[in-house]
Amino acid sequence: MKQRDIWVDYAKGVGILLVVYGHVARGMANAGITISESLYRLADSMIYSFHMPLFFFLSGLYFQGSVQRHGRWPLITEKLRTVLYPYAVWSLLQGGIEVMLSRFTTAKTSWADVLALGLQPRAQFWFLYVLFFLFALLTLVYRSHSRWLMLIFSAAAGGWVTQQFFQIPFPLDFIASYALYFLAGSLWMQWQQEDRLHNLPALTGIALLSGSILLSAVYHVQWGFTFQSRSLWLLPIALSAIAGICLLCRQWAGSARPILQKTGNVIAWCGRYSMPVYLMHILTGSGVRIVLSKLLHIEDPAIHLFAGCLAGVLIPVLIYRLQEIPALRSMSLLYQWPRRRTP
Repeated sequence: MKQRDIWVDYAKGVGILLVVYGHVARGMANAGITISESLYRLADSMIYSFHMPLFFFLSGLYFQGSVQRHGRWPLITEKLRTVLYPYAVWSLLQGGIEVMLSRFTTAKTSWADVLALGLQPRAQFWFLYVLFFLFALLTLVYRSHSRWLMLIFSAAAGGWVTQQFFQIPFPLDFIASYALYFLAGSLWMQWQQEDRLHNLPALTGIALLSGSILLSAVYHVQWGFTFQSRSLWLLPIALSAIAGICLLCRQWAGSARPILQKTGNVIAWCGRYSMPVYLMHILTGSGVRIVLSKLLHIEDPAIHLFAGCLAGVLIPVLIYRLQEIPALRSMSLLYQWPRRRTP
């Protein structure tokens, strides 16, 4: 595997672990199980200030190469198969389970909520919904002209600023919120292919991530804002965190130190399975919380957090890998529509 692909798995691993932690912690808080309300709120807002922009950034890394390699309509068809299809399947599956278990969970879900998936995505699945339409839109307007990326990036920056000051109807508000990060990923890959990133000092990643954490602390603690506040400061917080994480992951992936290699392998493993984990982690994490609270009567927040995060990662991967058993290959239909076989 190419070096750049390895570090992308590292970055996806970091991102998906933050997603799992965020949803497990939110479920605990909604159920009245939390260590410290103020600490939870601060950590939640700081993480949500950048971790979903990170996933849009990573999704945009290979955008230009994919369009050039496959063409517009074949690529949109592929995203229908691998993004919109699992969105629909898991929205119905998770939504149906939530309806049946509403009396045990913190969220009260109705079938009307579930069946509105075409117009209003629920839970974590909004990411796949927005990602597909963002991908389709940018694919249709893509041009191979060398200046296209900078022009569309500038337009996306204008859209990001606009949605900070004006209410835009859904899903255009989400597209305006995240197109900039998606295109930043595409721009990053272009710079990487031009070897512009190799000249950066080794400590650049640490400096960027530290700066993001410091600015985020001032933003959240000193100024009292949250990730939901309308503020232009959210852009430098997110972009510096993303750049810092990606640069550190590049260095991490190339490290020869055994301890960094071993921990990196675990993180990269999480990254390779980020899609099934994203699809299933709320079901498995919530399930563990219900078992601990309702059946075992355990309310210790540390146990809930550890068990919820562990289950949120391991159980989805184990279920996903069941399709490797010949008798269970049809389980692959849970994750993507099969490609059409060519004669």
